[in-house]
Amino acid sequence: MAKLDSKTIEHYQNLLAQDPKSKIFAALAEAYREMGMDEQAEALARRGTINHPTYAPGFVVLGRIMLGQKKYDDALFELQKAVQLSPENILAHQLIGQVHLELKNTKEALKAHKMALFLNPQDTRSQKVVSKLESITADEFDTDLFQMGQLKKATLSSQPASEQVSDKKKELDRTLSLADALIIRNEIDKAHEILKASYRENPTHEGITQRLEMLESHAEDGAQQIRPMVSREKRILGSKIKKLQTLLKTIDKNRFLHG
Repeated sequence: MAKLDSKTIEHYQNLLAQDPKSKIFAALAEAYREMGMDEQAEALARRGTINHPTYAPGFVVLGRIMLGQKKYDDALFELQKAVQLSPENILAHQLIGQVHLELKNTKEALKAHKMALFLNPQDTRSQKVVSKLESITADEFDTDLFQMGQLKKATLSSQPASEQVSDKKKELDRTLSLADALIIRNEIDKAHEILKASYRENPTHEGITQRLEMLESHAEDGAQQIRPMVSREKRILGSKIKKLQTLLKTIDKNRFLHG
């Protein structure tokens, strides 16, 4: 968002004075935040979101203010409200990702930026974050699976059963993470190959089967790379987001069951 000049800020202040319940509060609170007026920005944003409890941009601004103050739990709370109200709000997903990075929740940060890329694959900000996080995961995957594969097989029998299960879970997580990275980059064939190989050893793993079903459905439909949303596609956005959220919930469920 471009910084507002003093005349524009004064104009917004006058509008808000004339109508204290105007939605202009969000833009003005953001301007205050950029000027370092955190207390005024927070107070204005909180009043505004009370007056407009279904106005997503207000919660985005409030979450951003909390993030700037390093109140990460508060920021996450407000930003999650924003995406509930407006699932297609790319900035809200990106800010959630930023909060999770600050909290060292790498997987959640990756998930948030993947959602932003799902909505707009050309977004360079999220592309950079996903590329950086996935490169770390991919490096771990390649090292463990290929370079040390034989050593791991030779030493598994001497490990306690609980450690073997933990190693297998970590390997599966890395496989799924790498597959997700390839899907985001539209390297569908590579993702499919990796998932099929993992499926042969883990045919009941829901995270793998869900992704394979999605890719096979993608191929049957003759679908191309997911494009940025345009107005005529808004009617199917809810369906797309619901499918992705179902997939993410399945991943979380498997982490809980196999954790």
